[in-house]
Amino acid sequence: MQGSTDRFPEPAFEGTAEEMLHLAKHELLKLREKQSEYFLRAAKAVETLKAKLPDSDRFNIATWLQKDVGFSASEAKSYVKFDAELSANSQLLQGKRVSPDAIRALIASDSKTRSECLVRIERDDQVDARVIEKARRSNRRAVADLAIQRRNLFRTAAVRVGLAVKDSLEAGAQSLLTLMDELTNDPVLKEADRRAQAHPTETEQLLGAKEALASKATEVVRDFETLFGSTFPDRGNTSDILARGEMGASVVNAWHALKDLEAGNFAPFDVYETNRRPTSHRSCVQFVAGSRATASRIVQIAAYPEQMPYKPTFIDVDAGVGGTALGLEAAGFHAVALLAENFHVRNALKSNRSRWKLHELTREGFADTLSGALSSVRKNFGKIDIDVVTGGLPWHYHRNPERAATAFENAIAAVDRIRPRAFFFEGAPADVARQRIARPFQDMGYDVKWHSIDADRYGVAQAKTYKILVGARNDLLKDLVVPLVDPPIRRSLVDAIGNLVGEQYREDAGSANRDRFDKAVSNWRTVCGDRRAPLFEKPDNSRDVADWLKDFRIDIRGYTNRPPTLKELEVDGFRLSTAMLKRIQGFPDDWNVEDGSSANSWEVAGAVSPIVAKVMGIAILEAMTGVEFEHRALFQRRLLSRIPATVIDDEGVERKEYQTPDRALVSTLRKHSIRFVGDEP
Repeated sequence: MQGSTDRFPEPAFEGTAEEMLHLAKHELLKLREKQSEYFLRAAKAVETLKAKLPDSDRFNIATWLQKDVGFSASEAKSYVKFDAELSANSQLLQGKRVSPDAIRALIASDSKTRSECLVRIERDDQVDARVIEKARRSNRRAVADLAIQRRNLFRTAAVRVGLAVKDSLEAGAQSLLTLMDELTNDPVLKEADRRAQAHPTETEQLLGAKEALASKATEVVRDFETLFGSTFPDRGNTSDILARGEMGASVVNAWHALKDLEAGNFAPFDVYETNRRPTSHRSCVQFVAGSRATASRIVQIAAYPEQMPYKPTFIDVDAGVGGTALGLEAAGFHAVALLAENFHVRNALKSNRSRWKLHELTREGFADTLSGALSSVRKNFGKIDIDVVTGGLPWHYHRNPERAATAFENAIAAVDRIRPRAFFFEGAPADVARQRIARPFQDMGYDVKWHSIDADRYGVAQAKTYKILVGARNDLLKDLVVPLVDPPIRRSLVDAIGNLVGEQYREDAGSANRDRFDKAVSNWRTVCGDRRAPLFEKPDNSRDVADWLKDFRIDIRGYTNRPPTLKELEVDGFRLSTAMLKRIQGFPDDWNVEDGSSANSWEVAGAVSPIVAKVMGIAILEAMTGVEFEHRALFQRRLLSRIPATVIDDEGVERKEYQTPDRALVSTLRKHSIRFVGDEP
């Protein structure tokens, strides 16, 4: 017994309760890190053993680990499979202190779930076995639903013309996949793939492989058209394709892919095994062969509850140009009060949402402003609980340190006074390590956690990692998982603002200058490539002026409200216009940020992206309701409809406003016979 005590000495926890908890946390985290380290070291030992043993012995390692080493069956299986599934991520798993249970769950999961969870681990989300299992179930359910739809589609078609044609079609598609593998095993193509070359030199062997593909594709097209016909919309007719639903769109995409293969109209990358785009030629052939459930980017939103318990609400205590409010509205939340300091900003917000309750934000009299806003909420909505408190402008947006400190204190005061179910605010990267940022909210009884959100995963054309402080009551935070879109929805700077560069001055230029202008714009596109915009400002409020000018030919020292001139494109570098800033930040073109006398460019550049706000809104909505949404479908949707709706403002005046496409998810819910309680039909 004495020996046991010497081996495991009692930890030296002394001092106040707070001090002892701090020491215990430090000690337990060290021990947890050791757990991960020992698991990974054992996995590495097994991996090395597998590599050095003769081939005949490799398949007996799992049995040997159980019988001779004493591992359980699950432990042995995890160690044996580790090198194939997770070996390349050992450093990440150890650095992030991922528990052995979570590592085993990752090994046992499918590749999509594993990929999603590794991204979450890298961005410091809490990922344990429970989170991994939840993601695995969600992915499996989505794949199973699509697989059933695909099976029914092909069976229905086969009933009309006979099962033999269906079997022939699937076998022919499988032969196409084999020919694709042979083609991509060509040494020239392998080297091109390694160097990411889209159009390698076509050797005689490569041309022969393409001819074999074309010949087999002709046979497959014949069977395909026997089952599904030969009349399909053009690829560019997106609305017609989308109207056909998931399976209908997959059939259209598959037919076009097969016709491309038949005509030899494809690049080698289109048939690489590494090309997992849902509409790639390879994916479409896999769909026809039956090894893939869909060949479409459409994904049905599923798993809605029968009825939302109420319409979730939020208050924005520093709204800026309304990015956070717009994002939360698109995520299903209802704005009950917005506080905005800038007179021009309030005018712009009023032009977008005449029924939003706007209040003038005065920094020095914040308590009185907030009291007035809450009185207005009670008057207009009755006594209701507020679900979310947030801020559209982060406190570090304010360059003056005193104003930034005041904005932070106002955020604390708002949460303390309103006591919402949850809150979130953008912080600076340095804030994550500052206990004084989270502590005031923890002292109010909130669970608090920092989340990292890479905005460019969701279609934002800027390579910015947001640091979001999230707090919640009543254990809500443990169910809060930030949505992940994998593979990401990427949008480059050129994708975002390309058509805005030169839109005006090209038309105004004389005919002699138009060719120069077009060439200058083309050169600018080439310089930018497919990169996303860097930060407008670094956390210390400085700007990478030289890098912006060198990499993007953009003068980031300020903003303007016009397109660039020819001289700026060719020599000086141009400044971003307000319209360009909106595009980069993810604001819709139809969202007005100007009131006629002010462009509000700095507020647009400093705002929380509405797409990032929607990410947080969906995360909170899922945690509150238990609903699991299909995230890719949600973030491929527009934030605003192209068609303005007729509304009546508070003065009884009829006006047109652009609404969120599904009126904050409600119209989509209605399609499934689902209502928010209290929502008018």
